[in-house]
Amino acid sequence: MLLKEFSSVGSEIYVDNLTTSGSLGGFATMKTTSETRSSCVLLSKHVAAAGKGKEGRDGKLVAKEGDRLLGYVIQDTVKERGYDIAAERLDVDITTCDTVLKNSKGKTMKGSSKGKETLKGSLRGRKVHLWGAKSKPGKGVVTIPYYIMEGMDEHYIQVENLHGEHKRFAEPGDSVAIACADDPFQASVYPVSMNMGILNHKEIEEDNKRDIKTKRGKYLTAPLSAGLEQLGTRTGCTFDLTTE
Repeated sequence: MLLKEFSSVGSEIYVDNLTTSGSLGGFATMKTTSETRSSCVLLSKHVAAAGKGKEGRDGKLVAKEGDRLLGYVIQDTVKERGYDIAAERLDVDITTCDTVLKNSKGKTMKGSSKGKETLKGSLRGRKVHLWGAKSKPGKGVVTIPYYIMEGMDEHYIQVENLHGEHKRFAEPGDSVAIACADDPFQASVYPVSMNMGILNHKEIEEDNKRDIKTKRGKYLTAPLSAGLEQLGTRTGCTFDLTTE
């Protein structure tokens, strides 16, 4: 009997040259103006850019678990400016992929459509978690719901480590992993934002060298709806997160 190969949210992925890896952020449906639909994988732009082939050909995206070829990077999503997010067209059957999200305890849950609504409500103080290539899970709390960096047009959501939590919210390799908030009734999870990187990396590196972890990491995450909208602007298509 042949076993099905599965690629899941949070898997480690790399492109072409194998020198740069990251997280499989999630799955999405890309819809063109002619209503054609394609399944896609969300990944970080810097990982996607590392796979640009000769003569601008799309790079092959591989799930590192089992060296499984997933598909090809959509080069229109790899732009110099904007959020560090890109997409690749899935070249395998979506039913062989585990598209669901997990709660903070690791239970697979349906992603609530209310994920977009949480961005409009009060996020400050909301506990979030992510399952990425390195952090399984990373736990944090939203401290600044609307963060603007000087010289950039995009806004971010700042997340910090939880007080008393030994692990960091995210590690290198967790880029574009989706930060989710647990549903208090445990019926679903709310996808909130995508991990972009750390602000105070020098402090954290020094902490890590001393192995004391006294500094709270400050991470920037991109609002999920804004990230998907930006992919749409780059391609002229519509992107919707797949959560079932």
